[in-house]
Amino acid sequence: MALALLMVGAFGVHAQSPPSGTSPDDVHIGVKSQHARQIRLIQNSFTPDGDQGARAQAVTGDGVLYDDLDHSDVCAVTRAWVHGETPFDVQAEIEPKLTLRGATMTVSAEVKDFPAKRLIGKSEFKGPASSSRTLIHRLADDILYQLTGERGIAETRIAFVAGGRQEKNVFVMDADGYNPHPLTKGGLALSPSWSPNTKTIAFSWMGPHGWSLFQVPSGGGKADLLRSGGGLNIAPAYSPDGTQVAFSSSFEGNAEIYVMGAGGGTPRRLTKSRSIDNSPSWAPNGQQIAFTSDRGGAPQVYVMDADGANVRRLVYGLSYTDSPDWSPKGDRIAFVSRSSGGPSLIFFAFSVMASTNFL
Repeated sequence: MALALLMVGAFGVHAQSPPSGTSPDDVHIGVKSQHARQIRLIQNSFTPDGDQGARAQAVTGDGVLYDDLDHSDVCAVTRAWVHGETPFDVQAEIEPKLTLRGATMTVSAEVKDFPAKRLIGKSEFKGPASSSRTLIHRLADDILYQLTGERGIAETRIAFVAGGRQEKNVFVMDADGYNPHPLTKGGLALSPSWSPNTKTIAFSWMGPHGWSLFQVPSGGGKADLLRSGGGLNIAPAYSPDGTQVAFSSSFEGNAEIYVMGAGGGTPRRLTKSRSIDNSPSWAPNGQQIAFTSDRGGAPQVYVMDADGANVRRLVYGLSYTDSPDWSPKGDRIAFVSRSSGGPSLIFFAFSVMASTNFL
């Protein structure tokens, strides 16, 4: 699993205006969600076992597991080992264990109801001790599965863009912000997009011949060219089955949405308008594509069938909407909207029901 932060699009930077005391060049990204009633947990500290070093690994693991569970927004977690944290209305208890033998680590946890402490489920994962954080992320995701029937996202990764005015590179990091590493070096790289199998990331890159499309192994390596020349080529997005890439290109005039094979090839045009069409995003079922267009005057999010038919605007009542992104279930579309607050622009994130809010 993987996530991508698309920080810059054809119509601007999607971020909140910087707080006072920071540079106007700073970009600040916030994550908000609608809170449902959370499951209240008590997390006990990891019980260490095995070789010397297990205790230190266990102490580190306490914090990793807590962050994964508490930041999931599904749980409100009380740390049993922290003095002063008073549990209330507790529904379940987590009893984790960490075993270190040579270069191999095993992490496990029992999930029990509270206060009766009847077993709800048990999880166990084994792997290299050097991948301790990954093992604990996996454990956290499975604990959430035991509690909710759906796995968490702690083991996912995030692709993002970072850099200054002259250079921007694509990076990948763990979902909790650890282990960031660059996939590109030099030039302007934007709009990272994960392939469905998470093995490659497509991105836009500004080079000697203008904006081109590349893909690079998500673990690092040589980037392969997908498309170049003929004007603007930006905002790639893999289809859910990984066989196609949708993108925006101006090689026939103004920017339109096209699709081509995942390895490149001859593009097929989907949109036909005199406007700028950009930021395609596939529905998880592969049958629809959301995109941004200024065909109505200002940039707005539209949805069309995957063959380009049945184009319709997503919402009304907002003066500017951009950067659509389908939820993994396909039931919602997230996008950003802009409002003017004097000399500054403020960007907000929204989501709507994908099937009912074509207002």
